[in-house]
Amino acid sequence: MRILIIEPPAVSKFGNQRIFGGNGSNKSDFRKPPLDLMMISGYLRKEGFDNVLIDANASRKTVDDVREAMEKEAPDVVFFSTSTCTIYKDLLVAKTAKEVNPSIITIALGTHVMALPEDTFKESEYLDAIIYSNEWEQAALNIVTNLPHLKMQMVYFSENLAAKL
Repeated sequence: MRILIIEPPAVSKFGNQRIFGGNGSNKSDFRKPPLDLMMISGYLRKEGFDNVLIDANASRKTVDDVREAMEKEAPDVVFFSTSTCTIYKDLLVAKTAKEVNPSIITIALGTHVMALPEDTFKESEYLDAIIYSNEWEQAALNIVTNLPHLKMQMVYFSENLAAKL
């Protein structure tokens, strides 16, 4: 299984802070490491799931750079962080993943999705799941451990939803 973990590109030229209730755009040129994503990455590695972590914010990557990384890594699942101040830009990660390969499972995490889970799903048809927990690492492990079963359930629900429409 190929796992890609992404801190999305910044909205501001000075970077963004998304972690722990991020305050949005920075006013000076400094970028904090995405500790939440680093914890997920390390925990998954400890449990035997190799992954690639891309901090597009600190490395000043664009959405196009993220697309290239997705094409190169060919992930099965993409985790990415969000904040309320950056949610629309963050959701471009899910859209980009589905454009690269519609079967990529896209999963958002962060305070925004925990505060407004239903609204977040309404904002993006490309988002498959959110982590609604402060236990990001354990939730991510549960997802990758059960990914084949989750994919089957997603197909079942989408087919039944389409039949109802």
